[in-house]
Amino acid sequence: MPIVVHTLIHGIILGVLNLAGTFFLESFCQDDIARLKAKKGGAELYRQAVVANFVNIGLGVPITHYLRVVYTSQAGLTLWEQVQSVIGILVLESLFYYFIHKAFHEYRSLYWMHSFHHKFNDVVLPSTACAVSIAEFSIAYMLPIVAGSHIMKADRISGIIASGIIGVSNLMIHSPFMTQFEFPDWLASASSHFRHHRKLTTDYGAPLLHFDSILGAKSAAKE
Repeated sequence: MPIVVHTLIHGIILGVLNLAGTFFLESFCQDDIARLKAKKGGAELYRQAVVANFVNIGLGVPITHYLRVVYTSQAGLTLWEQVQSVIGILVLESLFYYFIHKAFHEYRSLYWMHSFHHKFNDVVLPSTACAVSIAEFSIAYMLPIVAGSHIMKADRISGIIASGIIGVSNLMIHSPFMTQFEFPDWLASASSHFRHHRKLTTDYGAPLLHFDSILGAKSAAKE
């Protein structure tokens, strides 16, 4: 089987698993979904979120996987090199995302890419994680993973593991039931990210590392 087809099939499988995980977690948020749908225009907004998930994950995940495997993947890494690659990708992805996300908020000319995501401010759901514009998904979600994989000279396995951790982290920080758990300040959490959705001007760090705290950026007081 040609590598292009083989890689895209693997990417589609990863996308299906991502979607399955999203809506599995969503099943535990029925009260929050009802609250969103009860709001004016809420039912339509929720429909748009579901569509955005299928578009972004259904197309974006296979494309990201393809770019990472075909253009950045190395071969013959030792186990220790794979561990280093995974850790490096996680750090770089969170760092790149922090600056991109912060720029979306600080530069009015860029906010149009991020504005859809912030229609979910008082009601945040697992599906909100990928309820973003195609431009945002490409620049803030796909690019940091591909760039991190390239910089760390990751192989196929370490890239998949790092992407999986990033995807799960993104779902966790958008899950209402996760706000009851406390995490170290250097980790992004549902509490810090929900605070970002309410206040907009703080807690930009996501999905795994809270670079606001790591870089000593001013953060809103915990509520």
